[in-house]
Amino acid sequence: MTAPRLHHGHDKVRFPRKPDQAMGVAASDVESHRPPVGNRIHSRRGVSLAARSPRRCASRDENLAKWLALTAPSHSSPDFRFRLLLLNADGIISAAVNAIVSIDTALPRAPFEIARDAVATWRGRCLDVFARTELAVSETLLVLAAVDGRGKAIKLPHLVGQRYDSLAAATGPEGNFAEEGKVVANAVLQFKEHDSLRSHLTHGVFTVTLDHRCSWHLVSHLLSLRAGRETRDLFVTQQEEAASLLRALEKNSLRLRSNLGQLRARFRRT
Repeated sequence: MTAPRLHHGHDKVRFPRKPDQAMGVAASDVESHRPPVGNRIHSRRGVSLAARSPRRCASRDENLAKWLALTAPSHSSPDFRFRLLLLNADGIISAAVNAIVSIDTALPRAPFEIARDAVATWRGRCLDVFARTELAVSETLLVLAAVDGRGKAIKLPHLVGQRYDSLAAATGPEGNFAEEGKVVANAVLQFKEHDSLRSHLTHGVFTVTLDHRCSWHLVSHLLSLRAGRETRDLFVTQQEEAASLLRALEKNSLRLRSNLGQLRARFRRT
């Protein structure tokens, strides 16, 4: 293709009139951030331009698209700015416009949505385990508190975390139910190791990312206020580790709930 001759100081350039040489564009260079102008828009390979003449529109747009594909800068900038000089019906360049070529670098949303739903499912299953365990602890405290004589020392706090402490004190070595609750005390202490996980599940703000294998990674940010001071905590895990945490949580919960059920049954019979 033959490049047009540019006359410095003038905004009109005459193109060769041969059909195989008429291309419809004179030059391109990187321009400032100016929006495209013009009336009718024709798109070729993601390039937006303003067309002023209805004649020779299809052929010139096709040549223009080929020309831009050959001359566009080969870098990964989010967008390129080109100065386009458009050819009118008489073969004269009569207008200069800015065209923006946008490169969409966004990845497909489907894998991220699948990962987000998987994390939400994992979070829900963990919370369900905690809820079932807390219910068993509360029911056990009510049964022990109803035991004549020894049950008067049982505290029934409002906060769930304090209920674990009350049960551990009642079934510990110095508690009124130390003899019957040896197994329960150990199970309670083991399950309380998951307290940090519970805080992030209930109050943490989750950020989910994907690696090159589409395995999800989780970052949880937790802000707590204790004694008038802020405490920021970070919890990081990934897909396989999170599955292992869930299995350990379910195992320890099942053990504790089983021991608590046996303890409740023992005092209900008496």
